[in-house]
Amino acid sequence: MNDHSITQEASTILHLPIERCNGGDIHRIIESHVARNKEGLCDNYGFVLRDSVHIVSYSMGKLMTVDGKSVVEYHITYRFHSLYPAPRDRYQCVIKSITKMGLVGYLQGYDKPEDSPLILLVPHEF
Repeated sequence: MNDHSITQEASTILHLPIERCNGGDIHRIIESHVARNKEGLCDNYGFVLRDSVHIVSYSMGKLMTVDGKSVVEYHITYRFHSLYPAPRDRYQCVIKSITKMGLVGYLQGYDKPEDSPLILLVPHEF
């Protein structure tokens, strides 16, 4: 975990197609599904960092039909690291380029700008 991220916990209802639940470790199946749908995206919790979603708990599956398809419903609680920038936050960054428009940088601690969860643009006027 980087020093700029925060750890959060959330609960949700997950509907997995029945064919995805056939065999294998259900904990790993649920965790990979949540990670694929949450990591690398912004939502009301901020930007969810990659490789940070971990399942805390989940209920016993309940077989249901949703939109004519068989699914297994799980009530899950998961923990993740996110970046939630706010006014007056300060970040250490690496300047990638200086252009006529201004400075372009990314968070320090990442090898490439593509890996950084935050790209910083500082207009030339400032």
